[in-house]
Amino acid sequence: MRRQITKMFGLMMLAGFILFNTSYAQTVEVKFRVDMGGVEEVSPLGVHIAGNFQSWDPSATEMTKSPFGTIYTYTQEFTPGTELEFKYVNGNDWGMDEQVPAGCALSGNRFLTVPTENIALDVVCFGSCTVCDPEQVEITFQVDMSNQTVTTGVFLAGSFQDWNATATPMADDDGDDVYSVTVTLGEGDYHEYKFINGSNWETVPPECANGWNRYINVPGVSTTLDAICFGSCNPCGGAPVDVEVTFRVDMSQQEISPNGVHIGGAFQNWDPGTTPMTDEGGGIYAYSGIFSSGSYEEYKFINGTTWEESENLPPECSNSNNRYFTVPENDTIFDVLCFGMCGPCPAPAEVEITFQVDMSEQTVSA
Repeated sequence: MRRQITKMFGLMMLAGFILFNTSYAQTVEVKFRVDMGGVEEVSPLGVHIAGNFQSWDPSATEMTKSPFGTIYTYTQEFTPGTELEFKYVNGNDWGMDEQVPAGCALSGNRFLTVPTENIALDVVCFGSCTVCDPEQVEITFQVDMSNQTVTTGVFLAGSFQDWNATATPMADDDGDDVYSVTVTLGEGDYHEYKFINGSNWETVPPECANGWNRYINVPGVSTTLDAICFGSCNPCGGAPVDVEVTFRVDMSQQEISPNGVHIGGAFQNWDPGTTPMTDEGGGIYAYSGIFSSGSYEEYKFINGTTWEESENLPPECSNSNNRYFTVPENDTIFDVLCFGMCGPCPAPAEVEITFQVDMSEQTVSA
C-alpha cells in the first residue's frame, strides 16, 4: 500500500512539474531598446514606451537607462505570436513621441510578432529605423527631363533635407537632359523624395510611390540610382506626342445634378466645376481632352460642381481616392465606368412580382 502511495505521489509531482514547465513556456521575454543619443535633449520626465500591450499610455511604462551610455531598455513577457505595435516617447505625453519612418512602421508605429524564444530587439535610434550615426554613403539621384520643358532649374527634395524645394539643385553636366545630384546619407536609413521642375513638383505614379513620394532604403555602399523619367516609374521613351483621350462615365444609377456632370483632374487644376461632360444618352457622359503621351494623370468624376459631389472610389482602382492612368501613345477612348465604381455598372437584377387583389366583395365577371 505504501509503495502505491509513493508511486502515485511521484506521478503527481511529475505531472505538476510538466504543467509548471508548460505554463512557463507559454511566455517569452521581449527586451525593447532605444538609443537616445540622436536627440538634442533627453526629457527630464524620462523615456517611455507606449503600445497596444499597455493601452497606449505614454506615461505608464518608463524605460530604464542602461550602463551603455544613451541606451534605454524595457523588458516584458508576452505570448508567442502576439502582434505588438509600439513607439518610444521622449517624455510622458503624446507630442513627445517619435515619428517612426515608413520603412520600419506599420500605421506609423513600430511592430513585432513575438517569437517563440526570448529576444532583445536591435538597438535603434529614437525616430529612426537604424542605429544612431550609421555609416555614411553617397547616393546619386538622377532624373530624365527629356520629356519636359525645364523652367528655372531642376531640384531634388526629400525627408533628408526637410523637403526644401530649392536647397538641392540638380545639374545636367553633359547636355543629355539627365539631371543628377549626389547626397550623403546614412546606411540603412529610409527616406522619401521627389523631383521638382522649377516650382512644379512631380506627381509620382502609385506603383513606385509610398503615398505620394518616391522612396529609398539606403544601401550599404555608394550607389548611383537609375535615371527615371520625371513623373514616371520608368526611363523616358521617345519624345511625347499629343493624343486625344476620351473619358466616359455611366450615371444611370445616379440622380443627375441640375448643374450637370463634370470631370476634375491635375490636367485642369483640379477645378470641379469648369470641365463639363457631354450627355451622350442612356446615362453616359463623355469628355475628350488632349494629353502628352507618357504623362501620369489623376482625375475623378463629379455629379455637380463641388468636390462634395465627387465620386468616392474603391481603393483597388484609385490612388488617394482618385482615378489614374499613364497617357498612351495613341488616341484612346476609355471603357465606360460606373460612377463611384471600378468597372461598368451592374445590370439591374430581375425579380418576380406577384400581384394580388381581394374580390370577395365583388361579383366576378364571367
